[in-house]
Amino acid sequence: MRKLSFITAIAALLCIHQTTWSQTMTANEKQLESAVKIYNELNTFIDHFGGENKMALSDLYAIDADVEKGLVLLDDLIKKESGEILKTANYFRTNFLYQQAFAYGIYGNNAAAYTKFKAIANEINALTSSSFPFRYKFEEKNYIINWENFSLTLGEFYAAMAELGGINGDDDESLRYARLSLNYPQSTAWYKFVSLVQILKIKEKKQQYDQETVDISLQHMNQFALLDEESKKSVETYNFPDYTYSWNLLATAIQRNPALSNNGYYYAQATSVFKKMADDRSLSDAYMKAVNAGYSDRGFYLKPPITPYPKIQGTGHTDIK
Repeated sequence: MRKLSFITAIAALLCIHQTTWSQTMTANEKQLESAVKIYNELNTFIDHFGGENKMALSDLYAIDADVEKGLVLLDDLIKKESGEILKTANYFRTNFLYQQAFAYGIYGNNAAAYTKFKAIANEINALTSSSFPFRYKFEEKNYIINWENFSLTLGEFYAAMAELGGINGDDDESLRYARLSLNYPQSTAWYKFVSLVQILKIKEKKQQYDQETVDISLQHMNQFALLDEESKKSVETYNFPDYTYSWNLLATAIQRNPALSNNGYYYAQATSVFKKMADDRSLSDAYMKAVNAGYSDRGFYLKPPITPYPKIQGTGHTDIK
């Protein structure tokens, strides 16, 4: 699998706050603790893969085995428990399956990764702020999982589904999740960039050079320009299209339907990206296109380039101490 959003800036579904020392643990609380311990070890194992550290098939088999061990414990609890333990057991069950799908993505089995993510999509999409908090005991301490600990992962999931849907030819689902990602407040700059790429690729494949293509092309150009340098290097490493791709799509769409230029507005807006990227040739081209299309504010050429967003850090995998 090429670089998925959740490989770039990992935001594990499990992030916790320690609260207080707990009282004596029941047998079922200890069983949940055993599942959480397997999960933490699984997280640590998966987290060291990526980049130059490739996952072997034997590693994937080991992950599958750990997931199975965790699910056996949790499924037994789900059958016999109710209340808080049942609620938390279901949450960890989704966590295990999420990490398994994530691992298949790292290994490079895009079809299996997508199938596994789709299998838990209902559970993940059902999680809202009202679903939280989740509480459990671990090593005689009380822990709480809050909505804020999970919300970034939902944006990560949207972007992952957008890309995997595109890779696997499921265009409708790819577009649906890409649009969810763009409209989700907790989506990072990278998640949005990945999602914009998927929309443009599908629009290009279907030869849909319409208003959305123009709008998304301009968004993609700006999003690329606003990425930090590390992310820009990742764009090149993983063969994602840069701003020149979306500029060509924008220009093609307007060439086919000149009315889409909005009297040169879109050409004029593109100049700020070219200033940011120090691309003088494209800057001159966009300027002339804007003027020839009737853009009246000739001073736009002198406006300063766009400034980058502050870098958004992922929460990372968090082990329980």
